[in-house]
Amino acid sequence: MTPAMKPRSVSTTVFTSSIVVTLVPDGDARQALLRWLTALPSVDVGAIESGSRLAIAVQNESRSAERNFWEDLQAHPAVTFASLVFSHVDDDTSPHSPTAQANS
Repeated sequence: MTPAMKPRSVSTTVFTSSIVVTLVPDGDARQALLRWLTALPSVDVGAIESGSRLAIAVQNESRSAERNFWEDLQAHPAVTFASLVFSHVDDDTSPHSPTAQANS
């Protein structure tokens, strides 16, 4: 993973996911996927491991944005499987939120 997630805009809720993507063997579709993911400001892309597994971290500011990302990712021709490793919803309006506590 890259050292830190890209800065996000001010929001009350953030959906953070860590995903392992299994890729097709080398090819144009795989390169297109990597270009697409690295161009998204909400995505941090890790190194490809074991020849076909790619770790990514994603932050979305709405449930619908999260759903749309998943649909786009799973529909991409370079993706054979996507596995959710970690998911967290941070609601800044909650007094128990680490983000809310850090901002107080």
